[in-house]
Amino acid sequence: MERWRINLLSIACCVIAAMSGCSRTPAPGDALSQEARRLVSLPGLRSSSHPQLVAELQKIEAARQTPQQIDNATDGNHYAPFVTAYPSFSRPAIQREVNSLWPAVSLSLEPGALQKARELLQQQAAARQRFDRAMRETSPRPQLEMSDALVADDEWLDAIQTGCRIEAFATADMLAEQQPDAALAPVEKILHLSRQLAREQDLNARLAAVDLRADGLQAIHAIANHPLATPETLQRLQQLIRNNLTDWPSDERVWIAERAHGLLSYELARAGQFNALLTGAQLAELQKKGIAATTATAVLKNIESDELFYLRAIEQQIAAARVPYFQRQNLVEQLRLELQSRSESGEYPLVAGSLLLTKVGEVHRRLAEDRTRCEAWLIVLTTVCELPLGTPPSCPLTGQPYEVRVDRERVVIAGLELRPGETVEVRRPGVVQARRRAAGFDLTSPPLRLQ
Repeated sequence: MERWRINLLSIACCVIAAMSGCSRTPAPGDALSQEARRLVSLPGLRSSSHPQLVAELQKIEAARQTPQQIDNATDGNHYAPFVTAYPSFSRPAIQREVNSLWPAVSLSLEPGALQKARELLQQQAAARQRFDRAMRETSPRPQLEMSDALVADDEWLDAIQTGCRIEAFATADMLAEQQPDAALAPVEKILHLSRQLAREQDLNARLAAVDLRADGLQAIHAIANHPLATPETLQRLQQLIRNNLTDWPSDERVWIAERAHGLLSYELARAGQFNALLTGAQLAELQKKGIAATTATAVLKNIESDELFYLRAIEQQIAAARVPYFQRQNLVEQLRLELQSRSESGEYPLVAGSLLLTKVGEVHRRLAEDRTRCEAWLIVLTTVCELPLGTPPSCPLTGQPYEVRVDRERVVIAGLELRPGETVEVRRPGVVQARRRAAGFDLTSPPLRLQ
């Protein structure tokens, strides 16, 4: 699973690095977590005499958007049961197998891959039960405190993604058994969890929700285009996607939460924890050049100008999030050019430029793609079900109307640039059955069981 914002905690880093690819620099996890909680009130920033920084803090407080003001009151990470379902010692091997079987586009597995997926489902039967229990016991409210979201490792996100892809294999199995209606249940779990993660005030969780929803829509593509899918099946899919769009989190909210995490990052840097913010590769590169200590010193020396740059840059991203994606690109490009200019002039903001603002454009794009996928699928399914559509919104990626192509055999959204090979299309119910009957296929025969 891809990560954008730096995770700070390195609990049992060597073990996690070996198992899940994490290469964070060693740091006492509990101590760092306690430090983050101690700093959530932003004592370093509050003691600043920099008038412009003080003014920025006052604006954030007036909007009630400091870490303390937007924090969730929880009593621990309620996503931990998902790690119990797919624990760290066995999950990497499961992930490798799952990812090797995962198709590039629609959830259609070749016979050999389907057989392996069925074996995996049998092997993970107990884990799937624990996964279901964890999902049922998770409150729909946000579960992460601000400090926990910042310093906690994200293995629970890996566990959730692994569990969801295994659930998708259950959908593939049911489709192979000619049961498209039964195949909806696992997809409902995937989309339920994507909505849950999207509620968190944490960018990593929000991006994980993007990935889960994309996986779920791959499964929906396979169900909607199954030869035995009925108009009733398609209507259930349409309602499922409509529900996913009812409580969509605003992009502005994502960036406001990310700013709160950024404020905590600066507090940790002031407290001498800059190295804990770095990946293992980043720290190794600094050590190789012999500038690890001097870089940490430079961070402290320029921390106020660095943070001021960050707050003004992230405020622009918050403002940009209020308009469609296609209107944000100029601001994103301005930020890139400003960082490049500062790098060349020797006034580079180390924390902002190296850690907190590294992939702003990519994040804006992925959030827009997420919304585009759901809207496109809702339009296609509403059209093929001949339900009232109203006036569709413009595509968030392009600002243009969705290009809906309708003929006797299918409904498709054309011109979308999502994942390579990804399509949003539904063949009309009955078309495939008619073709197969015309070709002499017996549709009443029992489904093939792979041994």
